[in-house]
Amino acid sequence: MSKQYLTHRCLIAPPDMQDEFFANTVIYLARHDQDGAQGIIINRPSGIQIKELLNDLEIDADNVHPHAVLQGGPLRPEAGFVLHTGQPTWHSSIAVGENVCITTSKDILDAIAHNEGVGRYQIALGYASWAKNQLEAEIARGGWLICESDMDLIFNLPYDDRWDAAYKKMGVDRIWLSSEIGHA
Repeated sequence: MSKQYLTHRCLIAPPDMQDEFFANTVIYLARHDQDGAQGIIINRPSGIQIKELLNDLEIDADNVHPHAVLQGGPLRPEAGFVLHTGQPTWHSSIAVGENVCITTSKDILDAIAHNEGVGRYQIALGYASWAKNQLEAEIARGGWLICESDMDLIFNLPYDDRWDAAYKKMGVDRIWLSSEIGHA
């Protein structure tokens, strides 16, 4: 039996998540393979606006629409990641799923600042990562739930609605979830 990887899917924190950093989060998995996994939290604004971030990087941001920068995860909070639609046309772009890419190079920030062909996007600082077999073990213990990703969940819904929307996407009302999963 071949192993099923979860790239381009979302992890959903269960209601009883003990780790305060990950409580109530939805994480888009940008990579999951035999070596581990990496993802971006897509429902936690950092308190920084994109215009502020671009100005700090000395990029003229006068034409940028108000948009929050996300707190992408606990690792490398100084590193920026742009999750976006379209093709991997920038210097460090990697296609993740159908019409979804992740880019880490500054050239995409210039394009965002000038409204040049980026499409829908989320900018995040930091990321989450799991070592080989770590994510699988956490899922097996009931530490994460999984749902299919879609453009609304990743890019359109208000941040505060994404956790509940991910549960609804699975057909689950989180109020009815037990912390005793699999212990009948």
